[in-house]
Amino acid sequence: MVRPAALPSLCGLLALQCFFLLGAAESSIGGGEVQFAWVPSETCVDDPYDPRWNCQECNQFDSKCLVCKAGYSFDTQNRCAKCWNPNCLTCGRAVAGMPRANTCILCKGVPDSDPFSYGNPNYPTYKNATGWCLKCTSQAANTGCLQCDGTGARCIRCNDGYALVRGQCQRCGGGEQCRKCGPDLVCTECRAQLYPPAYGLNQAKECVPCASQQCLDCNANYKQCKKCMDGAVGTGQRGYGVNAAGGCSLCADKLCGKCPTSVSKCWACLSDDFKPFYPYMDPSGACKAGTVPNCLHYTPAGACRECKAGYKLDGGRCDFLPKCRDVNCLDCRGDVNACRARGCRDGWWYSPTLKLCQSCGISKCASCNTQPRARCDRCVAGFGLNAGKTGCSKCAPQSPEPQNVPWCQRCDGNTNFCTLCFPAGQYKPNALGRCVPRA
Repeated sequence: MVRPAALPSLCGLLALQCFFLLGAAESSIGGGEVQFAWVPSETCVDDPYDPRWNCQECNQFDSKCLVCKAGYSFDTQNRCAKCWNPNCLTCGRAVAGMPRANTCILCKGVPDSDPFSYGNPNYPTYKNATGWCLKCTSQAANTGCLQCDGTGARCIRCNDGYALVRGQCQRCGGGEQCRKCGPDLVCTECRAQLYPPAYGLNQAKECVPCASQQCLDCNANYKQCKKCMDGAVGTGQRGYGVNAAGGCSLCADKLCGKCPTSVSKCWACLSDDFKPFYPYMDPSGACKAGTVPNCLHYTPAGACRECKAGYKLDGGRCDFLPKCRDVNCLDCRGDVNACRARGCRDGWWYSPTLKLCQSCGISKCASCNTQPRARCDRCVAGFGLNAGKTGCSKCAPQSPEPQNVPWCQRCDGNTNFCTLCFPAGQYKPNALGRCVPRA
């Protein structure tokens, strides 16, 4: 989803008004997509599915990159430029006259739990005396090895689920969900999960599913939950909290959407995008029913302080904002009658002559370019580009588990060879283009 960019310097003078304007700068249209009509365009891209992606984390307005993606560093103009060495995780700042930095600071090869692990090569690396990151050829068969010493002969860093034993990485005991162990290979910590089922240790030091199905953290003891799952945002679902028996039960407050550590202590009230009234938390910590239609956030006293997308705050009320004239435009900032470049919804392209969105005319194409001829740049999830980029074909099915995963998100060039799996944090393509669990 496109996020609002930094507002003009006038916001420095009218900070409070701009706060409300920014919070209400969106206008909903069919299908849950969002249109913007009141703020400038963003310049930072941290979306892995955008072909312009080079930033790991943008600021809240998408106007500046805070951390470059793996294999990139800031250049002299504070833009993310690709490191010269393909095995660099981070590199020195590029200097004038040299568009890409040639000195590695860190080599690729970080544990799967690291947010930069998507950049890992399929082999261990090491940094030589000149600051150049190379492949550890003698450790290529050492499964689990991420980095070697300066000679490239001994492993010095292992992936999650492995322990370093005399220069070699050995698989931890405790099953595939074990994340950490000592030289004795006895599991001491299970892999963290964003969604159930989570895993914890039993008496035999094996990682087994938590006893409570709604538990997200039972690492030390699978029978004792420390953190339970929240209610899904925007659906009106109550959250779960830890009860007296160490399991998970619904939050005691029926309007509470988040009480992870205790059923009796609410952290945030639930939200329901299909109802006009949102609840709010009063000074005592109890959730109360909202009273202002289309208000998103209230003050503790019950006055509206921020409206839902598509509305602006005016005199305590939430008034509707106008939509873009072009129904296929998601970004008409500053002029509701004209779309901005890169502002069209998936499957449509921007015409600078008409200042409107035109259909790509290519089935399952998410992003296209018609100049000088019809061409698709990116297909929707589950489809891949053909060799000429003139069409999208469905990726070959994977072998689904009971949760209907993994499945292939991208297979550009060859529908039988997956290049991006889902969920990416748990599965990755192997040498044959099949989605396999991350080690």
